[in-house]
Amino acid sequence: MSATMDASPIQALLPRDPAGRQFVLYSDSCSGQVDDPYGNGERLARTSAVVRRLAPRPEFIVFPGDAVADGSVEEQWIHWLGSEMHWAEELGLPIYQATSNHNTPTPKSYPLYRKYWAERLPLNGPAGQDTLAYWVRDGNLLYVSLHQPDCYAEPDSHPVRGLNSVEATWLESVLTANSDADHIFVAGHYPVFPVNGYSSLPWCFTPQARSTLWDILVRNRVTAYLCSHVLAFDIQVHDGVLQVTSGGATGGDPDFDSVPIPHGLMPGPEEFPHIAQLAVDAQGLCCRVHDATGKVREQLAWPPPDLGARLVAAPTVRTGELTPDAVLWLRLSEKGNSHSQLVAAGLRPNAFVNTVEWLRADDGRFVAGFDSVSHRFVIDLELDHYGRQRWHGPALDLSKPAQIELMLHPGMGPGGLLYRLRQSDSWSSMLTSSAVGLEAFNWPDAITATSQLTLAWASNASEELGEIK
Repeated sequence: MSATMDASPIQALLPRDPAGRQFVLYSDSCSGQVDDPYGNGERLARTSAVVRRLAPRPEFIVFPGDAVADGSVEEQWIHWLGSEMHWAEELGLPIYQATSNHNTPTPKSYPLYRKYWAERLPLNGPAGQDTLAYWVRDGNLLYVSLHQPDCYAEPDSHPVRGLNSVEATWLESVLTANSDADHIFVAGHYPVFPVNGYSSLPWCFTPQARSTLWDILVRNRVTAYLCSHVLAFDIQVHDGVLQVTSGGATGGDPDFDSVPIPHGLMPGPEEFPHIAQLAVDAQGLCCRVHDATGKVREQLAWPPPDLGARLVAAPTVRTGELTPDAVLWLRLSEKGNSHSQLVAAGLRPNAFVNTVEWLRADDGRFVAGFDSVSHRFVIDLELDHYGRQRWHGPALDLSKPAQIELMLHPGMGPGGLLYRLRQSDSWSSMLTSSAVGLEAFNWPDAITATSQLTLAWASNASEELGEIK
């Protein structure tokens, strides 16, 4: 660690009630090499220094995989645990490690992983996965770590096509037995849903595999799924359960790097090496993201403000009045049905046409409606420096008048365009390949509904949001 690095204390993000909990999430250092050929050990020292500055210190560290470059090399585990991360052990700070494509690249690496983690992690995984998967119950908090990828089931190293029946039964039983926990976190190395457009193997679950795990998480009111693998920070939500991705323990950093790394920078200039503080309490989850200098770069409180009771019917949304951090809530109700709109517009299903528009800014920088080919609800935004980006929502039933609620949340990055089809539903993020969201969007003066739509809207622009304490 450079002698010029700031060592001053950083006030930790704390829960808002005495029963709350707080911890740190960071991952994907791919270090452990004594000669440090790519500078990953040096970069890990910088992000770890930020964790060490937190006061009070976190209760534990979540590190869901890719700690070492090659987990089949014993010397890397010796160096990672005995030198690079020995400070955590000295402080009595538990590390909840996970298997991953670098930690456990082949079945031959499993005994070595167990050798160094069996005394540090519980031996309560599903059959054949002791130490590889496990769970921890600490007072009112439950933490479950999954085994990804299973090299026996997936010898080509493609990640998690879904939980197998043994894993699913084990996870369900653990969550059921600990249903009295106030705060429940499940972790795995791979994102279930795409991050920054990394939408295919080997970056995230296949679309067919997602529901196997996610349905269990939703059914058991899990607070969040924690993951890494993609070198980015990302928060999105699906059926009310958060996916928090933090793969930033190292990664390219042009402000510090003296040694180039094989894959260059993290995915685009909008990402950066980081650590994420998480605090959870009866009010929900707060997150604060620090870069390698300790500067706060992102923060979020979930759930968002409930504006449903404040919705006011109006044909035009005065978006020019919104502050940069304002949350916008829209309720759209279709007049007639989507099929009639296609016919009226002279369009036919499966024709190559643009979006059937429901909402539009005069300058075209915001357009929302449905795609006539896929029949999915879509939003197009013209983003500063990134051009036009599209978000995909649910498929609409063309035979029925559609109703959909939207929440536009600038604090969630690309995951901040959310929808639900009924007021009783939980929120879900729309899918996109964009690496940025509303933080790169300048609101137009107004967004207007077409004659096919009834619109109601509300925002918290007039409220004092303040910073997360």
